[in-house]
Amino acid sequence: MSLIYGIAGSTNIGEIANSFSQHLSKIQPAVQAVRDGTAGDPEKALAGLRPFMLFGMIALSAGLFFKVAAVPFHMWAPDVYEGAPTSVTAFLSTGSKAASFALYARIFSVALGPMREDWAPLLGLVAAITIMVGNWAAVTQENSKRLLAYSSISNAGYLLLALVAGNLYGDIGLIVYLFVYTLMNMGAFGVIISLRRRGIIGDNVDDLTGLAQKEPFMAAMMAIFMLSLGGLPMTGGFIGKYFLFGGLIQRGTAERKSWYYWLATWAILNTVVSFYYYVRFIKVMYLGDRIADNRPLALSPALQVVLVVSVIGIIVVGVYPQPLIELAQTLIPSK
Repeated sequence: MSLIYGIAGSTNIGEIANSFSQHLSKIQPAVQAVRDGTAGDPEKALAGLRPFMLFGMIALSAGLFFKVAAVPFHMWAPDVYEGAPTSVTAFLSTGSKAASFALYARIFSVALGPMREDWAPLLGLVAAITIMVGNWAAVTQENSKRLLAYSSISNAGYLLLALVAGNLYGDIGLIVYLFVYTLMNMGAFGVIISLRRRGIIGDNVDDLTGLAQKEPFMAAMMAIFMLSLGGLPMTGGFIGKYFLFGGLIQRGTAERKSWYYWLATWAILNTVVSFYYYVRFIKVMYLGDRIADNRPLALSPALQVVLVVSVIGIIVVGVYPQPLIELAQTLIPSK
C-alpha cells in the first residue's frame, strides 16, 4: 500500500486508477526511449517506475490472498476453522470472506484496473492452484469443520475467477456466488452446531451417520447445502459457477487467449472432484449403518430461521435466479 500511495500520491481508489492509467500511458514510450539511447532524466525516471508498480501490485495481492485464504497463504484456515467455536467458524467462512472479496474486487477492478494485463495471469495461476489444493486436500479429511475449511479454500479459487474474467458475466458470478456461498456455509455449519447442542461433538463427518433416520428434514437440508456447494443444477451453487465459468470463456473469446479456456476447463474438472467429498456427508446420513446418537436435536429459534432461510434461498436462486441476476446487474458499473 505504501508503494502504491507513493506512486499515485493518493489513497483514493478512483485517483489511484487515474494516476496508474496516466503513468502506464507514458511508461512504454519512456522505455522505448531508454532502449534507443535518446532518453532524458524524466524518461529514465518513468521507465524505472514500472518495477515499483508491479511490486506494489504483487505485494498487495499477497496480503489479500491471505485474507481470502488463497494458496500459498491458506494454511491458517484449516487450523482456525477446526479450533474456533463453530459459530465463529461460520462467520469466518461467510462474512469475513464476502467482505474480503468485496475489497478485492474494488481494488483490482478499479484502483489497479489499468494493470489488468499484469495481474490477470497472476490471479489466474493462483486461482487454479487454490482450486486444486482446496479440493484435493478436502478429499482426505475426516473432521467436518476442517473439510469445510478446505472447501472454503477451493471456493476462494472459484471466486478469484470472477476477477480474472473481469466482465459482466464474471461480476454477476461474483455477486451471485458470494450470496449463495454465504447461505450454503451458514446452513452447513448450522447443522453442525445443532449436533453440538445436545452434548455431541459433531465435528467429524461420521457424527452425521444415521441423521436421515433421526431428523429427515435436517438431513435433507444438509444434502441440499452439500449438493449446492458442489454446483449441482437446480441449486444456487450451479448458477454462481455457471456465470463464473461463462465469464472466463467470454474473456477468452474477447482477447483470443487460450489460457482462459484452459482455466475454465481446469475449474470444471475440479468441481467434479469436489462432489466426492460433498457426497460423503450424504452417504453417512442416508446409508450409514448406525445412528451416532439417538437423542433428538434441539434447535434454537434463531438457528431454525437460519437453516430455513438458507435452504429456501439456495433453492429459489437455483430454480428462479432472474431477480438476483437483475439485482446484481444494477450493482455493477457498466463496462
